[in-house]
Amino acid sequence: MSNDYYSIYVEPVKSIVEKGKQADKIIPSWLPVLSFLIQITGSFILFSVAVSLAQRASITPLYSIELSHEEELRIKAGYTLITLGALLFISLLYILIRRRDDHFSRSLELMEHVKDSLRAAGLANNLAKMEEILTRLKILGERNPGLWVTTYLVVSLFSGILGWSILFWLQLLVLIYILHFLTSDFAKHEEYERQFFYEVRKTLWSRQIDFEPPQITIEPRNTLVYAIASLITLGLFTIYWLYVVTADPNKHFYEHRRFEPSLIEALEQLFSRPITS
Repeated sequence: MSNDYYSIYVEPVKSIVEKGKQADKIIPSWLPVLSFLIQITGSFILFSVAVSLAQRASITPLYSIELSHEEELRIKAGYTLITLGALLFISLLYILIRRRDDHFSRSLELMEHVKDSLRAAGLANNLAKMEEILTRLKILGERNPGLWVTTYLVVSLFSGILGWSILFWLQLLVLIYILHFLTSDFAKHEEYERQFFYEVRKTLWSRQIDFEPPQITIEPRNTLVYAIASLITLGLFTIYWLYVVTADPNKHFYEHRRFEPSLIEALEQLFSRPITS
């Protein structure tokens, strides 16, 4: 293999693959459920205190009721759990959007380098098709996690201040949209990736070099149905939806870890042979 070709084309691909260890974060699928369970537990503790106060208020005027030391501790514990659960949820939302952007960027960079490698090796038959697929991938763009998390926080803050109002529904709609693009973007991304590397496989096969392209790992999901279910259940369905947008990309990342080493081997084989125009 020519050292020049290896350093120019193979080494960058290996470097991009290495980036996957940082960009393609595997997040425990139970983490979104845990954030909700923590908040629900805190809410239940506060509710139990409210029920106790209501029972005593039926006998004694509410203004004359003093909180016991135990009740004060339960109230503090309830608010602490709700706050911790909310912070975990917000952090998770940011990480989910950030890893989407990081992975899409890394994957696009990888495919650009693979395309350039094939062109340098004189394999131009399917480059136009690859360019077309890359254009579709670029349209997915970035989603700016800071902007979306800030938007959700601002709406949540006003919803908390004003209580059960139209802002609750606006907060839920913001969350639904975030979950929608996390779901649909990954599904499109995976399909475009599959098409791209299928073209790569066909191109390499012209030199009798084969590698196993990535397989589809993300199940088709109807985000309209998920959105309606979330609205009908007053947001409870979003717990499952958050699980989905955590677990599905994990599967996709594991598939990357499976096929990327074979892609590097295929490129090494390609540049170990004489380059023809």
